[in-house]
Amino acid sequence: AWAVWIPQITALQASSEQATDLPDELRINFDFQQPGGLREIMAPMSKAIAEKQPVDYAPFKAELLRLADQYPTVLILNQFVAFYANQRTKEGMAKDELVAELQAFARSRNTGFAAAAQKEIDKLGIKDRPIDIAFTAVDGRQVDLKDYRGKVVLVDFW
Repeated sequence: AWAVWIPQITALQASSEQATDLPDELRINFDFQQPGGLREIMAPMSKAIAEKQPVDYAPFKAELLRLADQYPTVLILNQFVAFYANQRTKEGMAKDELVAELQAFARSRNTGFAAAAQKEIDKLGIKDRPIDIAFTAVDGRQVDLKDYRGKVVLVDFW
């Protein structure tokens, strides 16, 4: 029975690709499948990551930027920003270098993609900002962590 449906599905997919009224959220899926598209780029990347081999992220980054420019309203691309930042961090990429790369994403005309990139940039910088916490200790003392800057502090909340 499946063999009967395959030609119909193939014909439907071909006509969908040509449809002028197809929303970008669906059209991008066809773009993913094209030769040289994101799916083809990610296959060897995923294999290299799994095998802990070096990965060339340049084609992936270039394709993400192209897709974000071509599909400025599609939100599915946002997930790839976090994946990219996470993988590059795991590989030990210098923070400044990763921030510079993410800034290229943050300049995208796809506002969701740009916001996801800015979120990753902010996450990278959070370790550089001191935590401002002030509270009343169990014994009634007022404690402000600003008074302990430069010292190791353990705060245990229960």
